Amino acid sequence: MDQSHCPRAYARILAPAIAALALLLPVPSRAQAPSVPVTVAPPADKAGSDDNDISIQIPPQAECLARTGNWSEPEKWAWQQICARERIDFDKRYNKETRKGDLETLKSDPRRRLGASFFRELFESPQLSAFTQNAAVSVTGAYIPTVQLTDTSIGTLLLLNSKVDGDLTIESSTILRSVRISGSSVGDMNISRTRGGDINIATSSVSSFSGMLLGIGRLSLVNSNVETFRLTISRLNQQLAILGGSVSRILLDDIKSDGLFIRPTSARSVSVNDYVDSGMFFLDIRHWAKDSSLRISTVASGRVFLRGKDVPDEVSIAAFSFQGADWGSDPLLYLKANSPYNPALFANLATSYSEAGQPDTASAILVEKQNAEYRNASSWIDKTYLFTIWLLADYGYRPELGLLWIIGFVLVAALIFKTGASQIKQGGVPGSWLVFAFDSAIPGIQLNKEHADIQFQGWRQGFLYLLRFLSAVVVVLVLEMMKKSLGSL
Repeated sequence: MDQSHCPRAYARILAPAIAALALLLPVPSRAQAPSVPVTVAPPADKAGSDDNDISIQIPPQAECLARTGNWSEPEKWAWQQICARERIDFDKRYNKETRKGDLETLKSDPRRRLGASFFRELFESPQLSAFTQNAAVSVTGAYIPTVQLTDTSIGTLLLLNSKVDGDLTIESSTILRSVRISGSSVGDMNISRTRGGDINIATSSVSSFSGMLLGIGRLSLVNSNVETFRLTISRLNQQLAILGGSVSRILLDDIKSDGLFIRPTSARSVSVNDYVDSGMFFLDIRHWAKDSSLRISTVASGRVFLRGKDVPDEVSIAAFSFQGADWGSDPLLYLKANSPYNPALFANLATSYSEAGQPDTASAILVEKQNAEYRNASSWIDKTYLFTIWLLADYGYRPELGLLWIIGFVLVAALIFKTGASQIKQGGVPGSWLVFAFDSAIPGIQLNKEHADIQFQGWRQGFLYLLRFLSAVVVVLVLEMMKKSLGSL
């Protein structure tokens, strides 16, 4: 073989091998960027999710813990829970649930005590309020001697299965979200000059509740026992609701809300004065205590619902206006018990039932209106007139009674005149004594002209004149009462 051809032969063999090897090797980029570590955002704080407010800025936990004061061990632990945005749950900490009947035992357990000064410092101290306003302060199974908060802002405050031995006072403050008392025992609860969110008291025992100059959202008392509930000079954007439980005295004065619900299980006295309710007014007291009373004065409402089979011992409803009303199947229970005579109340209530397609109930209300007018009449003339029109046709709302009276007059007159046929001194004996009596009793109708010439001797002639007079009066009254009753419906 020619040696000069060997290099070309080797080149032909090596070229494909080199090309294949080049394909297997990675091709470096012209300018490889330096590696940068990937940053992963830390997960959101789970405890903070309870606030449902993504705009809340959560201060660093280390900064929060650094604000720890010279407190007791339970108070330091409570502050740690707030910093961690966790509930202050003593039941969970000691693995022992506090039941409603065990609230008195909290007082003797120093491990569950949160001092009044500590509680006040949480919300009023500038060093701590930045944390408590943004986090929900939820306390479970604690004993607190008193709570007194003044001129501060409260984010969310929840007391669950806890005991406040003294008063709970909030004054000149702002509720950013809500204050809730649940399953707890509180002394006197006093809230004044406070605005903002909602106040809710549920399944709790409160000696008394007093609210004044409030401008809040919703105020509710649910299944709780309160001796006295008093609210004055306040404006609520939403409803005022008292539902279930026992409330001995309810006093509402100078209030405006978007709904009023008074539905406790039992009550002794309810007083609603100078109240403007743009929504619904629902009053339902299942049981009235002894010596009970209901007073409603100067109240304007949308639609009014009144329920309950029991009626208080004393009822006073005056200056009560509404756009519609439903007082149940028997609205006369409260109307008969109402002491002041309020004609407008009867008229408005009758109109509501008439518009609701219940004309019989509307008529019954108007009849009771006349009865109340009779009871309150001061003149014997007015009483006589009202008694007469009641006797004749139930004040005109039952005209069939007037017709029965006329038929009775005709029958009695026919019998009297027939027995006195021998006493006729002028005119002939009528062919039908019933027709003669009908002509004599019904003015304006003359079935037989010869009946006008008949005269009797003795008292029967006087009875004939009296019959014609009384019949004319009865007919006029019945027609007038029918006209009046039809115009009232």
